[in-house]
Amino acid sequence: MAKFFNDPKFSDVLIKCETEGETETEFFCHRNVLGAVSPVFEAMFDHEQTLENKTNVVKIPDFDKEAVEIFLQLAYRVNSDKFDSLTFDGARSAIMICDKYILDPDLKNNLGDGIIKSGLLKDWDSAQTFGIMAHKFNFQTLDRAANEKLVEIYWYYPNKDTKPLQECPDFMHDFFIGVIYKNLANNTCTFCRYTLDLTKCISCRKLFPRQ
Repeated sequence: MAKFFNDPKFSDVLIKCETEGETETEFFCHRNVLGAVSPVFEAMFDHEQTLENKTNVVKIPDFDKEAVEIFLQLAYRVNSDKFDSLTFDGARSAIMICDKYILDPDLKNNLGDGIIKSGLLKDWDSAQTFGIMAHKFNFQTLDRAANEKLVEIYWYYPNKDTKPLQECPDFMHDFFIGVIYKNLANNTCTFCRYTLDLTKCISCRKLFPRQ
């Protein structure tokens, strides 16, 4: 399928988008490919009265060329080196466009893998940002990787600010469960890191049942 990416041969629909300061970009696409990976495109092409169906043109005004190209490369299963050079903002936009058009879950995870490999989960703030987005928009591999990164950082720096995680309570819950398990594995108190010998921490005096 990758060989048909942006190939005018047999193309039956144009995707158009604009990047600020640049001319409009067009991508040659195929209805059957887009409809197969996105229920939004499937519904769009299924209804005779939609503008897109009548004109064979889909305009995407709210995402730039980079995000649209990444989305289409995922749809066509293109092995792209673009994922290796993703920027922070580019990755965020790519996640949002995949969510907007409800991209197939396996293809969303391909993007998540690309974000992980690109090294964007490099610090506390970026791991929080991508972790929250991944959890909200169901990017499972990225969700797990961001959680693991946060737990790892928190292990060494337990005074890190976790308030931003309140934006996504479920992800915050998973994070603290991860912290607890890491401390159990290392036989230390989750709250103060004192080495545990009893069910009550003799340092901070908090109950901490061991398993």
